[in-house]
Amino acid sequence: MLYVIRPTSKESNLSKSPFFTRLGCVRINWKPIPFIIPQNIQENDTYKGLHGALPLSDISPIIFAGPRCYLEETPFTVKMKAISTSPKVLMPFDVEYQVVNKMDVPQKIQFQLESMENETNRSFIVVGGGNCELYLSPRETKPMCYSMLALRSGKVTLPKLTISSELCQSWVVHGGTETIILP
Repeated sequence: MLYVIRPTSKESNLSKSPFFTRLGCVRINWKPIPFIIPQNIQENDTYKGLHGALPLSDISPIIFAGPRCYLEETPFTVKMKAISTSPKVLMPFDVEYQVVNKMDVPQKIQFQLESMENETNRSFIVVGGGNCELYLSPRETKPMCYSMLALRSGKVTLPKLTISSELCQSWVVHGGTETIILP
């Protein structure tokens, strides 16, 4: 399973990082399934022909608290800052991400742009980006940019970009974004 967690809390502890919280809850609405007794063993009563769990209509749900977890503020924020407003076929356009180091220590981060060489139906050519390393000072913001040349019109998925922190041993952004290419 894969989880994306966006903690929300009625308490004011979200502003204080790090903190402990519960990872949600699991609510089970139990509906018992009775076992049916063969015809030759029936008795005359309210639950005639049934054995095992009674077929009750209104049962209280069972709620289990999720595991306790330790939450910290993310060491980076990364967001797509710009794509040209209306990219067109065979007209280069830029894709820019803005990376912010939210820690008080310098960070070495790695950018890896997915290679599309094995794809038989290529939608674009990518220039720049690729695999590189970048050093960010404490609380520094830097752009990461690459250019693309669309080879066909319609909805295309930009190449997947992984930005990972060596210090934190985690990825920051991962996934391809869709955009519309005009003819």
